[in-house]
Amino acid sequence: MSELALRLIAENKKTRATFLDLGNCGLTEVPDEIGELVWLEGLSFAGEWRDGKQKYESQNTASKNNIAWLSGGFRGLKQLKRLFLNGVIFGRHDLIDLSPLASLNTLQLLDINTTEVASLSPLANLTGLHRLDIGGTQVTDLSPLVRLSGLRQLIISLTEVTDLRPLATLGNLQQLDILGTPVTDLSPLAILGRLKYLEVSNTRVVNLSPLKRLSSLQQFYALYTQIADLSPLANLRGLKQLNVSGTQIMDLSPLANLGGLKGLDVSYTKVTDLRPLANLEGLQQLNVLGTQVTDIKILLRLIEKGLEVKWSSDYWNGNGIYVKGCPLINPPVAIAQQGNAAILNYFREKQAQGTDHIYEAKLLLVGEGGAGKTSLLRRLYQPALPLPEENETTKGIAIHRHEFEVRDARYPNGRMFRLNVWDFGGQEIYHATHQFFLTQRSLYVLLDDTRKDHKTLLDEGFKYWLEAVDLLSSHSPVLIFQNEKGGRSKSIDLAGIKGGFDNVKDCYRGNLEQQDVAEPLRTAIEFFAQNLPHIGEELPARWLDIRADIEQLAELQATITQNEYFDLYRKHLPFDRDKALHLSRYLHDLGVFLHFQDDKLLARTVILQNQWATTAVFKMLDDETVKAQLGRFTAGDCARLWQDSDYRDMHPELLALMQKFELCYALPDTRPETWLAPQLLPPSKPEVLNDWAKPGDLVLRFCYEFLPKGMVSRLMVRQHYFVQQPELAWMSGALFERDETQVLVEIPPKGGEIVLRARGVERKELLSVLAADLDKLNNTFNGLAEKVTKLIPCHCKSCRLQTEPEFFGQKQLLKRKKDGKLTIECPASYEDVRVLELLDGIQVHKMPDWGQAKILPSIFISYSKHDNDHKDTLIKHLAGLRNNMITWNDRDLLAGEEWDTRIKQELHQADIVLYLVSHHSMATDYIQNVELPLIEELCKNDECKLVPIIVDFCLWEKLDFAKYNALPNKGEPVTNTQHWVNENQAWLEVVKGIERLLN
Repeated sequence: MSELALRLIAENKKTRATFLDLGNCGLTEVPDEIGELVWLEGLSFAGEWRDGKQKYESQNTASKNNIAWLSGGFRGLKQLKRLFLNGVIFGRHDLIDLSPLASLNTLQLLDINTTEVASLSPLANLTGLHRLDIGGTQVTDLSPLVRLSGLRQLIISLTEVTDLRPLATLGNLQQLDILGTPVTDLSPLAILGRLKYLEVSNTRVVNLSPLKRLSSLQQFYALYTQIADLSPLANLRGLKQLNVSGTQIMDLSPLANLGGLKGLDVSYTKVTDLRPLANLEGLQQLNVLGTQVTDIKILLRLIEKGLEVKWSSDYWNGNGIYVKGCPLINPPVAIAQQGNAAILNYFREKQAQGTDHIYEAKLLLVGEGGAGKTSLLRRLYQPALPLPEENETTKGIAIHRHEFEVRDARYPNGRMFRLNVWDFGGQEIYHATHQFFLTQRSLYVLLDDTRKDHKTLLDEGFKYWLEAVDLLSSHSPVLIFQNEKGGRSKSIDLAGIKGGFDNVKDCYRGNLEQQDVAEPLRTAIEFFAQNLPHIGEELPARWLDIRADIEQLAELQATITQNEYFDLYRKHLPFDRDKALHLSRYLHDLGVFLHFQDDKLLARTVILQNQWATTAVFKMLDDETVKAQLGRFTAGDCARLWQDSDYRDMHPELLALMQKFELCYALPDTRPETWLAPQLLPPSKPEVLNDWAKPGDLVLRFCYEFLPKGMVSRLMVRQHYFVQQPELAWMSGALFERDETQVLVEIPPKGGEIVLRARGVERKELLSVLAADLDKLNNTFNGLAEKVTKLIPCHCKSCRLQTEPEFFGQKQLLKRKKDGKLTIECPASYEDVRVLELLDGIQVHKMPDWGQAKILPSIFISYSKHDNDHKDTLIKHLAGLRNNMITWNDRDLLAGEEWDTRIKQELHQADIVLYLVSHHSMATDYIQNVELPLIEELCKNDECKLVPIIVDFCLWEKLDFAKYNALPNKGEPVTNTQHWVNENQAWLEVVKGIERLLN
């Protein structure tokens, strides 16, 4: 018998408390001594339990109970009303026999969930029962409950119950949960007029007719059933929550008059039309994830009232309209993704301006290097140009615009259709960057040549492009063209390819040396381009005019400033900054131009020519010197490679763009400042890491059906502060370190997976941080997360001694946990391993603070060269805050840098400007005429904060910057030693003030 349990019973005898918690006492049977606690009204043997709406956890900390036997002591508990004998998902109880409870006539609540109970006969006379939970038990027969007319809540989920007829007599039943049972017939519930809550998810229920008179029903859940008709619910005016996710439902018209509905979930159904919901103004949550809904205008009144449209699948995170995965047209997806302000602006602008229609698409030519993409482009749309020479390859991306006439009844005289043709470089170095341009709402042509004997789904290069297009473009249509080089033909397994990728529409072939060989393909391109879902999409008319002006301007120059974009907007519409930025974000999402509004530096530039940006990036990645330096480059390399007039004054922006695309990062503490492009690292693992694996390492494997290029390189950029030794990184792996903890991340030679192997004091924490970020990285690709399997290592006695232990799928382990199967057999040693320990072994329940990504504020220090000593003293005092900020001053300028341009760029990026005020700085023309006016403008736009620091005595109070709160307190000069004990005390006050501002 548990000493803890006996001590708690003894204490209860003294206190005579009416509730006793005997959970987590290591009990296998109920102590006879409880029969002496005749005053008890509540008794729990569970690790956690629910009483009403409140969930409780046992306060005891010994081992979990596994109650197998009940004692006769229960007969003495004549006042007992609430009894919790339930196990939990990860801790079933072996309890079978309920006979000792048969005389508990006062019992109102009994929870035996997740036990081995099969017979309810001992409960037949407990007519006082109000709540009974038998979920997850072995019960199949409910007939012992027929006389329990006082039952109000009954949970029989995850049992093998099939027959609900015994419930027909339970007229007071208000809540019934039959989730996960094999029940097919709800007829016995037809007369349960007081039923308020009904859960039938994951059952075999098809027909809801028995529910049509349950006028008290408020919550109904029928997820993942085969129901197809909601008509029986049409008159249930009290219904507040309805969830039919994953069913066969198409028609929502039966819900049109259910004005009390607050929550409706029709996700992953065949629903297309939301008009029946027009009058449901009480809706607070609507989930249409994964449906074919195209128009949400009918919900405009809800949106105007503040119900947020969310392009997210986290529908459990509160109220909103969840539309992720819907092929929205009104408004377009790119507008919906921006949220309510953009959506309302879209509809208002349409009403104010009238509408026009989009007849434009992107055609992307993809395939391996040398397949003939540029040759195909010229045969299709540049017939006057000769075919490229064999050694002439596309560097990055080439873009060509083509127009053809399209007929539409709305335009009797015809309408021109614009096709933007993108020719992608096929070399390996470009693959990692293509992910940013393989877009949705596009048409693809995959080039194959006949240099190899066959093309099937097993061909690695061919499958890569099919997978990439399918994943990155959300299943956009693909046409295949076989370039029969030298007249050599071959067969292609088109049926097999279509079986694996049903977005492949057709295959064309021919020798591109022949002039008209691409004509059939050209006809097919025009047909499929005109039938893309977004063609004919309505937009506010002036938006298209603005877009036309932008595209005309893009033929003349590569970039404009944000203010120049605003001026262009003003030509067509009354200026409104927010509306102009909404349109800019939409055009950015469409790929019309690049405008990164969330980046302080990049936000000031609108890149009109994508080709301008990609060419600059590839100049760096394709440079032989940078390659020889294993991806390392400096400002000197930037000046050498970006010396063209188009790039000369844009080096900081181009570096920011490369970092935005996760192509490089700045190496810490380097002089001159050096950046690293991880995809140019050596291809082979450093020799010192070849035998790095050891038994006992904590290992996690991410296995991919399709592994996009550059995943480890991007992870390096995202988590570069843990890459302390870049020399221990290579093209497909890196060693991540924190103090004495190390995690080796690599793609093994066989490919198809990313392996994380950790050791050290904080191995679980660092592994969790990297794995969580890899999850986020996977989620940047639409649908990739569903194609990833996480494998968790076995830690049985045998596997602990192996560098390559056996592995279990995380999803398999989670299912076993859910189903109460708490152990799993190691396939190598046949030893049973605890599921919970496997899961807990590779994850932390709360991320460490040091694992949270932080964007450090940037502090610009403005000072006179005569106050250099004061500036250096300030920097020394700021050392205690170095983990919370980044400082910059003109001593950080590099040799040969254009100092005026760099200072202005740093000011634009600064979050805080510290201005050291003295008679020297007040007499410095550059500070007064250039820096301070620019700082004033930035402060006016809330882009930074100015903090004057009064260094020495001077007449500063009457100048413009005096309106900003100065440091030290009350503007006492740092050098006033009559006020301060010494200057260090003054500087301490300055630093404390800066710390308050940072916090």
